[in-house]
Amino acid sequence: EGAGKGGGLVGAEGGSARSADGRVRVHASAGALAGDHFVMIEAGNEVAGQGFTFRASLREVGGPLENAEGRPLDASVELRPMEGETFARPVTLAMSMDGIADLASLPADLEPYVVTLDEASGVWVRLPDVAISPNSNELLVDTTHFSSWGAGVGSAFPTDGSGVILFDQAKPDLFTGAARYSLPVWTPPGPGGLGPDLSLSYS
Repeated sequence: EGAGKGGGLVGAEGGSARSADGRVRVHASAGALAGDHFVMIEAGNEVAGQGFTFRASLREVGGPLENAEGRPLDASVELRPMEGETFARPVTLAMSMDGIADLASLPADLEPYVVTLDEASGVWVRLPDVAISPNSNELLVDTTHFSSWGAGVGSAFPTDGSGVILFDQAKPDLFTGAARYSLPVWTPPGPGGLGPDLSLSYS
């Protein structure tokens, strides 16, 4: 495992893997995987106090899996990239918000969310079904495939996805006292990367 990479061996009987920093956990129930695989979790970018990204992927395992102490034999285990990382049953991703937000006491204008990268279009898409665990301060999602992921609160992610709702803070007019609120509207780039800058504004 390199810097920023973590994970663990998971078999057909199920199991769990954890990122190197402990921020991300993957749990697979029995039958989710057809055999022994290494779940790789690679850290991405992090914005202090807002969110982070990571990539989860599967690696095929060749050679002996572990030594007498149950530890992977790095010199004997070959980890090969896999195509079509789809599971027979959903696996659970648990993302810790420690150091980012206290999910038990978020202000009303902040909402935690999880996004996944649609690699075909390069667009971040917000997931509608995200469970919140205030006790462990984690966001939980079930998925049948691995990809690049992000988790956070507020406006931590780019606006290149219509499924990701990002907004700026309400701004009062210092002369009239009226409040103004704006939501950006994403549009695909045109020729030469040109495109309009659209937003819905309320006041």
